[in-house]
Amino acid sequence: MPRNMARGGAARTGRIRGMSMKRQVKTARPWEAQCGYCRAVRVGNIIDTSLTSPAAESGEILHPGDVYRQTLVCLDIIRRAIEELGGTLADVYRTRIYIADAARWAEAGKAHREVFGDTARTLGWVYMSGFFDPRIAVEVECSAYCEG
Repeated sequence: MPRNMARGGAARTGRIRGMSMKRQVKTARPWEAQCGYCRAVRVGNIIDTSLTSPAAESGEILHPGDVYRQTLVCLDIIRRAIEELGGTLADVYRTRIYIADAARWAEAGKAHREVFGDTARTLGWVYMSGFFDPRIAVEVECSAYCEG
């Protein structure tokens, strides 16, 4: 594993197609190492998160089938990654929620509103035929803009 992608913490530098990344966050979820990605990347003032599953660090899927609670778990994992990169949830300007059962969108929406309140940000819904684990009902990704 390259020095700048040390497992279990933020890396200080990296390069993607000529862009210099300030920092990257890796969490202990097993898929990051297996698939060669990180939870979040900060390039300049922008932080983007990977699609985030409702999973414990061991990879165990939390709250199987519970859209509301899984959305809260995903957003908490994302919050911690954004904070490690110097941002806050207040910096999030875009959220995408991927959901297996389109009829249950309001459950994820309720969790989203509880976390973000009425602040202005975009929200997109992507309806999936399923996820890599059938116990997953929802996954989330966010983008944030951080001053300085």
